[in-house]
Amino acid sequence: MATDDKILIALKALAYGTSVNVFRDYSQMGESTAQLCLTHFIYGIFRNGEYCQLYLWSMSAADSRRDEAMHYEQHGIHGMAGSLDCSHVAWNNCPVVHQGQF
Repeated sequence: MATDDKILIALKALAYGTSVNVFRDYSQMGESTAQLCLTHFIYGIFRNGEYCQLYLWSMSAADSRRDEAMHYEQHGIHGMAGSLDCSHVAWNNCPVVHQGQF
């Protein structure tokens, strides 16, 4: 098995927020191998102090305001912080017509 495939399955699982099982058939990889690839990739990021500081930080209030302003510039809608990918912030004022779609 090529190293590229092992890295790719870990990146896909993290990018899409799914289990490695979703991509196993395409990569022709066993379940334990796919899970081990993801585990090793994540531990590699945690062990590297530079990557930890760059990618694994908590969002501050200023970061949240900046992201929401960027979202408004792009889409023209205020108050959409809860719909940003991977933020998992509940949006209490979601219009009823859109509830449950995402």
